[in-house]
Amino acid sequence: MLDFDKTKPVSLNGTVLATFERGEGNALVFVHGSASDLRTWTDQLDFFPDRYRTIAYSRRYHAPNAPIASDAGDPIQTHVDDLVGLIRVMGAEQAHVVGHSWGGLVSLLAAKQAPELFRSLVLIEPPVISMHVNVPPKLVQLIGLLFSAPRLALAIVKFGASAAGPSEKAFRRGDDKLAVERFGRGVLGDRYFGALSGERYSQVWENRGPDRALALHQGFPDLIGTSFTDVRVPVLLIGRGESPRLFGLLIEDLEERLPDASIKVIGNASHLVHENASEALNAAIQEFLGNVG
Repeated sequence: MLDFDKTKPVSLNGTVLATFERGEGNALVFVHGSASDLRTWTDQLDFFPDRYRTIAYSRRYHAPNAPIASDAGDPIQTHVDDLVGLIRVMGAEQAHVVGHSWGGLVSLLAAKQAPELFRSLVLIEPPVISMHVNVPPKLVQLIGLLFSAPRLALAIVKFGASAAGPSEKAFRRGDDKLAVERFGRGVLGDRYFGALSGERYSQVWENRGPDRALALHQGFPDLIGTSFTDVRVPVLLIGRGESPRLFGLLIEDLEERLPDASIKVIGNASHLVHENASEALNAAIQEFLGNVG
């Protein structure tokens, strides 16, 4: 994986973020998800600098940045503001932005907030659950969703029972190891979670603080009724591979809400598709960016 010694600090919004930059041309910015930091993009950072000014950063509270306090919340708007600020500070306007999972949701909200900074979006299974229900969901919302979108309602219930719920309970008991395992197995599946290398699991463990904050302080934004018709840049939605069915259903719905979006499914990969199937993902992104121009 990428060595933190090769990163450079960038100061913005009252914090310091580790960044990695290589290459020239149009900016291509990578935004990581939960249980990760900029090292998760190692394969992309080796591939794209020949074609783009490639930038990755560790989001606030993620290694090697200053950690989050154990009792603090972690609202997503802070990360949205950081992404917008980073693009401006680094002079990377009109950026192509690739966001994974929580980083995908950050990227989507940033493009809505500051559309002038974005040229295109690649969103890898963003967890847009709160477009449909609160997180955690209210019973009346789930009942309503059972009538309007039964497959999605059942997928949300299953994911809550198998991953989000048990992880939150473990975090509340102070059992971070079990919390990480329950959520990791729920998102990646037993096979892929069990196959994590020691180095990759260390990255998960080092970055568990923001996951704890999200679980304990209900950090999902309320997006019910939010329109995304103003996100007019081309968007490539990546899924589903061998991820939980929930992610596939969410991006299918999101495709319908965006003016210029398409879906690319990459098989034989978990939710960490950029790590498990990096060649296929890199090719899909390269093709998409070539069409965007």
